[in-house]
Amino acid sequence: MAEVTPHMIVDYLLSRNAIENKTVIEAVNQYYSLVILPDVNKAPGTKRNYKKSINHLCNFLQHKKLKNTGPCADVQSEYHVSCLNLT
Repeated sequence: MAEVTPHMIVDYLLSRNAIENKTVIEAVNQYYSLVILPDVNKAPGTKRNYKKSINHLCNFLQHKKLKNTGPCADVQSEYHVSCLNLT
């Protein structure tokens, strides 16, 4: 049997080590920000195409009403920019 300490039980009950639930858009946005943008080997056009595909995904989720909360909730005229906070 695995050794369980009282601290582990308290942490479990208080959800201190709980894995945060991420939305698809948040995960894609984080990937774009941490992997794609800083990559110097990718051309500016490639980065732009990644951004366009992320915006397309965001629009699709909003259209299909699969996403009601989070970054895609507020649809503005600058939807593609406000949705993912991309510049």
